[in-house]
Amino acid sequence: MATTTRIIEDTFYGGLAVASFTVTVGGSGYTSEPTVVVAAPPSGGGQATATATIAGGVVTAVTITDPGSSYILAPIVSFTGGGGTLAAATAVMSTGDPTLYTGETTVLLTFANHGAATTIDASAQLGGSNGTQGFQKYRISSMKWSTDQAIAVTFTGTGLTEAITVAPGQGSFNTSIDNTTTQPGTAANADIVVTPATGTDGYVFLKLAKEAFV
Repeated sequence: MATTTRIIEDTFYGGLAVASFTVTVGGSGYTSEPTVVVAAPPSGGGQATATATIAGGVVTAVTITDPGSSYILAPIVSFTGGGGTLAAATAVMSTGDPTLYTGETTVLLTFANHGAATTIDASAQLGGSNGTQGFQKYRISSMKWSTDQAIAVTFTGTGLTEAITVAPGQGSFNTSIDNTTTQPGTAANADIVVTPATGTDGYVFLKLAKEAFV
């Protein structure tokens, strides 16, 4: 008895950009400007870039050349080359606009004589909330299924959590099911729960649209 969960596609757009850099350690021994390496955001975002300024063998400033996009957390900043060592800096992030967060998770759940609930955790996907930024819930944008038992799909949170229960057989729809629940203030909660009846064989294919943090 088992359920197989496959994330077929996962995208996220929006989020934070780098507003500035703060040099925390100037390092020493630099004879030329080192290359600034800024960690990449989740897939679909733009990676920030920057240049370093040195004086007296020390990194004195880091200047943005591209602020990037779709970051959820401040990226790690490192330095390579230039002949010196130990320089360090941090990225200061812009304030994100949650209404601009978009993306989609496409997931296939396959059931083999199974009856236990399976959760799809928004926080584990690209752009998932860290508690203050990022999307925190899904709405169902479309769905297909083939099953020999009933399967219930619900949202987590408080308020109206029931999304849809499909009867045995095959079916599909392309009508959005909005998620109107009030989400818990934690990034640890799964946002979709799929519960098959005891001994279910079949599958559910879901396209889930990412919603703004609330």
